[in-house]
Amino acid sequence: MSEAIQSGPEARATQAPRPNAIVHIGWHKTGTTSIQKFLGINRDMLLERGFECRDFLTLFDRIDHVLFCLAPASEFLNPDRALKLLRKYGVRTLSEVREHIATFEQKLDVQLKNNPDFTYIISSETLKVMFQSPWQIGTLDSWLKSRFSNVRYVAYFRRQDRYLESQFVQAINNGKQMSLEAYGKENVLQDYCKFANKWQENVGADNLNLRLFDKAHLVDNNSVADFCNFAGINTDGLQMPKRENVAIGTRAVKVLAWLHRQKLTKLLPPGKRLRLSKVFGQGSKVEFSKKQRAEILSANAESNELFRQTYFPKFDYLFSPPKDLADNSNHVGSALNAVA
Repeated sequence: MSEAIQSGPEARATQAPRPNAIVHIGWHKTGTTSIQKFLGINRDMLLERGFECRDFLTLFDRIDHVLFCLAPASEFLNPDRALKLLRKYGVRTLSEVREHIATFEQKLDVQLKNNPDFTYIISSETLKVMFQSPWQIGTLDSWLKSRFSNVRYVAYFRRQDRYLESQFVQAINNGKQMSLEAYGKENVLQDYCKFANKWQENVGADNLNLRLFDKAHLVDNNSVADFCNFAGINTDGLQMPKRENVAIGTRAVKVLAWLHRQKLTKLLPPGKRLRLSKVFGQGSKVEFSKKQRAEILSANAESNELFRQTYFPKFDYLFSPPKDLADNSNHVGSALNAVA
């Protein structure tokens, strides 16, 4: 954000003991909400076990979560974007943005100094969106490593057709007016290997843990259990979140699109739009046709195979194949050979 929003000293003492950090780069529909719910409902018991997460989860809509994302991004984020993100918390001017970031950093530094033995867990979908270029990722990593002794990143990946189906609903909720078929064609290429390479090159291979949101690879076929296994969290005595069907159906998608056309969405935040759309009934499941699903898998087959060879060489495949394509390898061509 250039000089307008920068605040706080760049250099920090590195001699004193510092806590560790686990940074969850949350992709949509990869168990992110379940992981955050687990961390939220168990936050007091986790604190007793040395894990702090209460102010750093998207799910709980706290200003500290937004400020956590804004602070390291202050060098490149557009001031108008920063104001938009903080407006709901009563922030109205650029000066107030600077003050909030400075106060947040000061409060965080004191907290970290007083809890050097803790592991802080940050889980956010915003990270994937806000930090995209190598320089931006490096800026985030430098900001974190100036405060934490050890920073480990974790990200989950889902088969591209399923990921795009969920992203389509998100796009409609944000005002996009197009069909699922058109959205799939427009966003067909989802190169996970390229994403992984950028993060690995800027945070270090030893600090990046990539995991697959797939029943064949998740610990106990559960995203929460898998995350806890990675983070070193003993789940004995902890409460697991209830499994909920939060998927949005075709009828609800039509309601969302109608709300945008009628200019009514400005009155409702994204979360309330989704809940309102469900009132009118879900309709059928939002999913690609068999033909388009095969096209998406085929388009990403080469990059997926490179992704597998580079980051999962011990796995025979990345993702379980769609049931309607599993017995039709000729229809999918080389796609299933690479991703199934």
